[in-house]
Amino acid sequence: MNDITTDNIPNQATPQAGKPRASWLTRLALLLLFVLNLATLAGGTWLWRQLDLAGHERALLQQSLQQQTTLTSELKGKLEEQVASDNRFRSQTTEILKETSEKLRGLDRIDTSYWRLAEAEFLLKQAHQRLFITHDADTADLLLASADGAIMQQKDPGLLPVRSAIAHDRAALRKVPRIDREGVYLRLEALSSQVGALTQENRFLPAMVEEEMPAEDPLAGYGEMLWQRLLSIVRIRHHDQPVLPLLPPEQEMYLKQNLQLALVQAQLGLLQSQQQTYTGNLERAHAWVSQYCQTSDPMVASWLEEAQALMRLNIAPELPDISGSLRSVQKLIEQRAEDIQRALMLDESNAPDDAGETGAAAEGGEMP
Repeated sequence: MNDITTDNIPNQATPQAGKPRASWLTRLALLLLFVLNLATLAGGTWLWRQLDLAGHERALLQQSLQQQTTLTSELKGKLEEQVASDNRFRSQTTEILKETSEKLRGLDRIDTSYWRLAEAEFLLKQAHQRLFITHDADTADLLLASADGAIMQQKDPGLLPVRSAIAHDRAALRKVPRIDREGVYLRLEALSSQVGALTQENRFLPAMVEEEMPAEDPLAGYGEMLWQRLLSIVRIRHHDQPVLPLLPPEQEMYLKQNLQLALVQAQLGLLQSQQQTYTGNLERAHAWVSQYCQTSDPMVASWLEEAQALMRLNIAPELPDISGSLRSVQKLIEQRAEDIQRALMLDESNAPDDAGETGAAAEGGEMP
């Protein structure tokens, strides 16, 4: 019995020793199971949120696609409308161009001399300006002749009044005295080149010589002798005009410069057709030479004679009015322009409005 009791003692102790180990394993398993449950719960939560986000993004994408589809359809409709409008505009433009080309061809048939009249008007304006600005009657006459030739090429009897006005103006121009301005200018230049020779000392007036006392007459009486002696002391002179002083020798250079300046001003008056300036400066130069130089000298006398001949010239003759032909051409141009405009208005009133009615009908059909 002792042996049996002894053998049973260890068997009873074995289950008690294994209980702590089994409890630890159970706890570990429960802990692992709890961690796995937490992980599963967290993963499910994350997966649910990802699915929710994906569904939201998919909804947004579908909405964006729907909006793009709507915009695309609207743009397509607008593009179709624009293409249709462009086609209508192109057709209308083509029709307008055809009508315009036909009208231009009609203008050529209406009046082919309109541009010739414009050319003649330009030439007549140039002639008018040339005459009254530069006083060149020859060039003005040539311009009038050119305008008459341009009108003559038309061979239109309706232009005869214009040609008649041009002939009248040319006849008036022929009455204008021709002035050789270049020749007169060179003659003045020659007078200016001779000023240096005029101011030489041997051509100036000599100094005034005092009158000599008359010789005493031994047969004269005592009173006459006394009177003569009194006159030798006090001399009385009577002058109807004041005596002008002679030019001092040191002022000869000023005389020369003044003469040349007066002749230059006369040249300017000649070029500008100013009669008063031209004549006044020549008269002043003539007076100076007559006053301070010896008129008996052949050179001085020749200079004065040439200056007088130049003073008698009329460098600014009266110019005729040649605006009659210009007014006639301008009036005829206005009449031709009114005729052309009247013809264009007649064509527009007779033209059918099929294109406009078609366009209105098309626009009405497109309205909802």
